[in-house]
Amino acid sequence: MTRENKAGSFRQRFEASEISHKSIIATTLAVFVLGFFGVHRFYAGRWVSGILMILTFGGLGIWVLIDLILVITENFKDADGKRVVWPF
Repeated sequence: MTRENKAGSFRQRFEASEISHKSIIATTLAVFVLGFFGVHRFYAGRWVSGILMILTFGGLGIWVLIDLILVITENFKDADGKRVVWPF
């Protein structure tokens, strides 16, 4: 993992082997619309935690909020441990 200076701001870059093929836009929409049911976790291939989110109704919203922050900051990972990142 390296950092680059682009137009005066730092952008975190990841190796190609660390990046998931899952769409972050789809993941973000799933968190917003159906986050309480763990749909974004099922989409990322994380079945067990998706089922736990259904049973706890998204940890009563706390788990959904944490996942939303993880997705926006590019720290949400799929089942293979790869980061779901923004395309730009």
